[in-house]
Amino acid sequence: MITADTNAIRQALQCGEPGCSCHRPGGHVHCPVHDPGRTDQTPPFSISSSADGKVLVHCFNGCSQDQVIATLKEMGLWSGNGNSAKTRGMTLQELADAKRLPVESIKNWGVANIDYKGRPAVYIPYRDLEGKITDRFRLNLKQEPRLIWRKGSKTLLYGLWRLKEFQHAGWLLLVEGETDCWTLWEYGIPGLGLPGKTNWKREWAASLKGLKIYLWQEPDAPELPAKVARDFPDLLVIKAPETFKDISEAHIAGQDVVMLIERLKGEAKPPETTPSTSIIKGTGDEEPTQQEILLTIAAAAELFHTPDDESFARIPVNGHLETWAIKGGGFKKWLLHGFYKLQGKAPQAEIFSSTIKLLEAKALFEGPLRPVWVRVADYEGAIYLDLGNGKWEVVKVTSAGWEVVADPPVCFRRSRSMLPLPYPERGGNINELRPFVNVATVQDFVLVVAYQLAAMRARGPYPIMVFNGEHGSAKSTTARANRSLVDPNTSPLRSPPREERDLMISATNSWMLAFDNLSGMPKWLSDAFCRLSTGGGISNRELFTNGEEFILDAQRPVILNGIDSLTERPDLADRALILNLPQILKGDRQSEREFWAAFQKARPKILGALLDAVSTGLKNLESVKLPDPPRMADFAVWVVACEPALPWPPGSFMAAYLENRAEAVELSLEADCVAVAVREYMADQFTWIGKPSKLYEELENRVPDATKKSKAWPKAPNKLSGREGGDLPSGDWH
Repeated sequence: MITADTNAIRQALQCGEPGCSCHRPGGHVHCPVHDPGRTDQTPPFSISSSADGKVLVHCFNGCSQDQVIATLKEMGLWSGNGNSAKTRGMTLQELADAKRLPVESIKNWGVANIDYKGRPAVYIPYRDLEGKITDRFRLNLKQEPRLIWRKGSKTLLYGLWRLKEFQHAGWLLLVEGETDCWTLWEYGIPGLGLPGKTNWKREWAASLKGLKIYLWQEPDAPELPAKVARDFPDLLVIKAPETFKDISEAHIAGQDVVMLIERLKGEAKPPETTPSTSIIKGTGDEEPTQQEILLTIAAAAELFHTPDDESFARIPVNGHLETWAIKGGGFKKWLLHGFYKLQGKAPQAEIFSSTIKLLEAKALFEGPLRPVWVRVADYEGAIYLDLGNGKWEVVKVTSAGWEVVADPPVCFRRSRSMLPLPYPERGGNINELRPFVNVATVQDFVLVVAYQLAAMRARGPYPIMVFNGEHGSAKSTTARANRSLVDPNTSPLRSPPREERDLMISATNSWMLAFDNLSGMPKWLSDAFCRLSTGGGISNRELFTNGEEFILDAQRPVILNGIDSLTERPDLADRALILNLPQILKGDRQSEREFWAAFQKARPKILGALLDAVSTGLKNLESVKLPDPPRMADFAVWVVACEPALPWPPGSFMAAYLENRAEAVELSLEADCVAVAVREYMADQFTWIGKPSKLYEELENRVPDATKKSKAWPKAPNKLSGREGGDLPSGDWH
């Protein structure tokens, strides 16, 4: 039976500075593993007793509970198994003999004998990549060796100063502690040491990028692989053989360490998706509760929150990382599966629900702030395209080219309806897309490609693609093919939303929105599409609250198709690319099966050609200056920057775009009965000066009764002056 007097421990771990918070009732004291000359700079440490008598200890600087308990035993503050007597100390020669290593080799790595408070100890320097020293001391040779960090030292990976020497190998073995590193180095094997069985800090990962990482997992560190895998999704784990737990024991047992490591590397596997429930408590006698097991499983995930305070988790699954909302189905299934693997049953519903809420709170108040993207992201000058496949791979595009990567620095989330993109192929030509879009002219095809390039940027504004045409012009097929190039979906074309809230929810869960067979365009929907194009959102009361507001905000590429004119309103026409599709002649039709089989075969090359153009756009973007920028200036500049990678003469896009805009303005004017009346009147008058009421009277005399009775015709002069498209001034009009 292990016992401890928490009050005695608290008193022993208080420092001599009266103003320190360690003297406050219930406050944090100072970690015993660190320098016993404790001050208010020593890392904080908590110790408490639960209602059932368990003693709970925790170092906020990352010391393992094994280290803490071993140190408390040596101080005579923890009774039970193990010797609590003060250690007599230890020399470097004794340590070298125990590990069967040449003492001169160890000295070459900066290790030395020192006197520590009247006792011999081994001085072990840690150096960072710049050579700055932080250090700790080893005091004995017991099974739980006493290791003390010097006051103010920062925990590091051991051996970082040798990292440049290891780069040529291309791989690295992470082990626990310094002595295992010494053994590896003696055999010429690249390795770094973790300062503790379960101590892994995410900040350490940056220095190891580019190396293949192997991790030696000791039997008493089951949670470690999942922690490291958060930063290295392709991590491979070497589980210690039953005959020895670490490299030092293998060497002492006479093993050929080089042959052993090569064999175990070949047998290494990705980490298990859930850690063991070896939860360390003060007593170690009771079984963990269901919530403790769930929280231990969740410890393998990185919890974070988004700018709009949504809680997310990045979880390790089969060697890669996935991003899921904590309250969503993906994360819950992962957590349930982990619990079932360990317990063979499901947790109680109430406990599971409360754990999810707790994890949401931890992500919101303790996790870092990170954006979450849908399909397309940008970061540090690069564009990332989520392939949507089971490996969670993405395409990284820079000004130097593109590549498929497995561990991007950005987080993507997925909806159930999202489908995967094919692996892009190099050497394609964007003209391979031409047979799959039924457009009438080369200029129209240029605009189709321009729309796709805009959709591959993470930030808008985005033009609204409008396909008009009679029955038999393949409007739906053309729209579906266009969406499938960047954002394929199980429901590629949808019916128009009933209200703005439905539209914004769809935009939150998809990258590209495509609406099929629209008949007319109500004012609210036209306004909503405009906001999606150039940015905007809606606010509403959150369900099941007392009035708390939530906001949906998104910019998205949109595709519309219909027989009727959909861009009669000038603000929508100003943002649109309007293509009139020709009817397909009877002899030119093909079956759906033939069409889509050919399209699927061509998609990888088409996607590769688009990525080539995006890379070119990133390279040229800063140098492009348009002499007379149009309304959608950012869109125009981007496509012009991409144009050198496209198979048409420079300037083709701007010529096609300006002509399309002029036609759109003309169509919107023709659809406006007031504009038509004014144009006809001015064709006779050339100039006109007068009051709005006089102009209203003149126009009413010229339009037929059917027009005057329609909803589109203003019913009073003040309604005429308030026409959309620009407020007209009061007083005389010219």
